[in-house]
Amino acid sequence: MPVLFAFLGGALFWFHAARQPVLYSAEGSIRVKQSSPEIYEGGIGSEDSRDLEQMKTVEQGMLSPTILLQLIEQFDLGSDPIYQAEGDSQQALLSTLYSRLNVELRKGSRLIDIRILDSDNARAAEMVEALVAIYEEWKESGRAELIAKASVELAAEEERLRKKMEESESLLRDFREANPVLNLKGASGGQATGTMEMLNRELTAATTERLRLETEVKGLGQSASDGRMLAAKGEKGQLILELERQLAASETTFSQLQTRYKYKHPKYIEAKNEIDRLKEQIAKVASEAEQSLQRDFAAAAERERELERLVAGARDEAITEETLREKFANLSRNAEIDRALHADVATRLQKIQIGSSLNSSILTWEAHPLVPEWPASPRKNLLLAAGIGLGGLLGLAIGLLLELLDRKVRERSAVERAIRVPELAALPVYDQATIKELSVDGAISKDRIRSLHLSRFTFTPRAENEQMEAVMFASAFEGDGKTTCVLKCARTFVKQGYRTLIVDADFRHEGLSQLYAQQMKHAHGLTAYLNGEAEAAEVLFETGLPGLWFLPSGKVDGNPADYLGGPGFKKLLEAVRPMFDRVVFDVSAVLSSDDVQAVARHVNASYYVARRGVGRYRDLQEAMDILHSSGARVVGFIWNEGGGKKGQKDEAPVIEPLRLVDGDGEANEAAEESRAAG
Repeated sequence: MPVLFAFLGGALFWFHAARQPVLYSAEGSIRVKQSSPEIYEGGIGSEDSRDLEQMKTVEQGMLSPTILLQLIEQFDLGSDPIYQAEGDSQQALLSTLYSRLNVELRKGSRLIDIRILDSDNARAAEMVEALVAIYEEWKESGRAELIAKASVELAAEEERLRKKMEESESLLRDFREANPVLNLKGASGGQATGTMEMLNRELTAATTERLRLETEVKGLGQSASDGRMLAAKGEKGQLILELERQLAASETTFSQLQTRYKYKHPKYIEAKNEIDRLKEQIAKVASEAEQSLQRDFAAAAERERELERLVAGARDEAITEETLREKFANLSRNAEIDRALHADVATRLQKIQIGSSLNSSILTWEAHPLVPEWPASPRKNLLLAAGIGLGGLLGLAIGLLLELLDRKVRERSAVERAIRVPELAALPVYDQATIKELSVDGAISKDRIRSLHLSRFTFTPRAENEQMEAVMFASAFEGDGKTTCVLKCARTFVKQGYRTLIVDADFRHEGLSQLYAQQMKHAHGLTAYLNGEAEAAEVLFETGLPGLWFLPSGKVDGNPADYLGGPGFKKLLEAVRPMFDRVVFDVSAVLSSDDVQAVARHVNASYYVARRGVGRYRDLQEAMDILHSSGARVVGFIWNEGGGKKGQKDEAPVIEPLRLVDGDGEANEAAEESRAAG
């Protein structure tokens, strides 16, 4: 299947390539510069391509429908049948051109490769150059339109800002003329502000002095000593302190004199008068200090009030002056802003007028396209190889899919798991010579003797008084190879020295008995014995292989199961028991008849035959269940490697005509040759 699909795929792709138009490939490369000349700061008309995104923008811009439509119109591609068939839309034409055009930024560089496929090799090269020219013209037209629009807008803006600047300067000039005496420049305040600050400082000092004096005046109402001290600060205070020290000394002296003299004593009187004099002097000095303090407090309060009045007036003057200065600053600031805006717009307008004549292209040719000499498409050899490869892969995939979906018997290990009995032997695929030699009395060459025996069957040597054993080979379908196994098993028994009888109990197919039926004209075979029409000795025939006897099936009238299910079958086993050591039964397929159930219960062992590719695993399980239900003792299975279809005849059982011995029991020449070979 893969070979067939590979051939079909190659033929299909070759036929497809033969129907495709011959196309030539023209290629060119352009370099993207980092940037184009700017018209003014801000980038009108410039194109910065330092970043990868900007270069990708150039790449994709060449593939825009606007550029491609201009290319189509320039080369009249709409009338070319290889681009647009009759009745196709413009969108279809664009799609065709886009499929034959490749614009790609070269990785790790600033180069853009352009490739165009066309049926005309010269036109292909021209289209590559035309694509770049159209792109640059398109960018230049957009730039010119933008420049014209920007020039008109900037000119109007420049005129408006110029008038605003002149108006601001006029207002500033008028204000300066109206206030010539003021110091309107500089960061520090004017004269009024300085005067106000000085008066504020003096007012603060006066207030502090007034508060101090007020505190001292309030202290006069306290104790006399404290009042005197408060009122007598300064020189008078020092005098009061000195007088009080003298008073204290005099009082100390007076207290001593009191203990010694009477009040009329001159020293007593003198000391007392001194004390009175000092007290009067202290009171006089304190009174004078108190009056001086009251006068100072009144003067301080008056000074404070006067300074408050002066500060209020200076504040009004300073406020007026600061208001004028702030207004002047605002007018100056507005004039400076208007001048700066006007200068900026005027500079931009001048740059636009200068830069409108500059070339803003960022593209330069790295490699101009050459006229191609050989066609680039279709690549028939490549398409043929691709067709063969894809066809082969498709065939292989389909084959694998069919293999997965096919549940037929494929693996001997799966058979062993399905029927749950061990594998005993395997039948290889035989050639015609082996099939011919595998007949009941076929001559066996010495080099084939071993291959014609079931080597994995193990049978114990014959012992004295050993009873006869009957074995049966069964399979789910006809053609599984059970008849081949019967012949091989019988030959194995004969080789081991057992007198062996092959019983053809398959009434539904001629099988081993097909040629015997043509030789015998009277009642014969197993059916004749089961019907009571013949004795066992009359239906048993010796083959050309010494020790091997054969019982054909005979002619069947009616249901075959009726023959095997009667008492005659058990009677047959009793009749041949003294005559043979082994009896091998060839029966019908398990799933196509119920004959095998009548035989299975009477044999010592049953062998199951499964053939590759015939039936499904569940069919094998069903046949095994039937055998078990009939009482069969299945000891193992034989795997037939010769794959086939369900119901297909197995070629191995096709035999040469049976060669029967004559009445005296003498073997024919073929039997002699067989003995010599064995």
